[in-house]
Amino acid sequence: MAAAFSLTSDKTVSSCLRLGCFGLCTPCLPFPDRPTARVGRGRKHSFRPESGSTVAALQGLRGPILFLLLAFALAGCVRPHPTGYFPNYAGLANQPTPCFTVYAERMPAAGKEPRLTHVLQVVPARWNALRLAKPFQEKDLLEMLDDDLIGYLLQYRPPAMRVTRSRNLDMFVNLGANVTQVQVAITDVSKGVAILRPMFGGMFLGATRLQVEGQLVDLRTQAVLARFARRTLGKGTAYGLPTPQSLSPRFCWRLSMDETTDLLARYIVRQLEAPPANWLDAMLAKKPQ
Repeated sequence: MAAAFSLTSDKTVSSCLRLGCFGLCTPCLPFPDRPTARVGRGRKHSFRPESGSTVAALQGLRGPILFLLLAFALAGCVRPHPTGYFPNYAGLANQPTPCFTVYAERMPAAGKEPRLTHVLQVVPARWNALRLAKPFQEKDLLEMLDDDLIGYLLQYRPPAMRVTRSRNLDMFVNLGANVTQVQVAITDVSKGVAILRPMFGGMFLGATRLQVEGQLVDLRTQAVLARFARRTLGKGTAYGLPTPQSLSPRFCWRLSMDETTDLLARYIVRQLEAPPANWLDAMLAKKPQ
């Protein structure tokens, strides 16, 4: 194969085509500053194929081919579809790295700076049952979302910030601590078509579908601080290759949920400011006896 890609004969281009290059490999690409290259005994191989030739036609398709490859690579993460969970979706914008593919909007009530948060309350995930038919795996998906999200929040949160599932936080509120609620819901899901998932490379035919939406809420005022959503299409592939588990929708949802909760936790923590160390002891010391 190495010989086929080296410029050692006038048959380089045709050899590349037989190997599946289709005129797109480096020796076959046109270089404006190098119109010709010496090959063999004084012969010249032109980097510019003749007009009207098959290679010239294939090279003309490089742009569309690369665009399609990029589109297929990004097809697994798409803009969230309106499901009715939010009043409107126009303000949701794709977030920069490391939260890329998370669509979110910071609300006016949050201000421009991260919100000082002493306690992060994770409300149990719910099903958007009014607009979404419940699949057989509803309980599994909700537990998966709850467990994964709180696990990643505990991993990324600042050490002094408390993360809890407790519903009764009156003690913290009475001390004057800022409590931010994390509300999440599964708003769209589909098991896809199992037999199509291992086929057609990266075209995401038959892929599972999963959309998670949520918001950050000030527990004291119930003001919405931020809204976020992420939608994924899952094929259950490993390194781009189909696996036997691709036929299982739960396996595909498992991969999508793990990636989604990881990115959502990163986004949530970036919206919050860490409290000072030993803040609880300081508040308890100021509390009237």
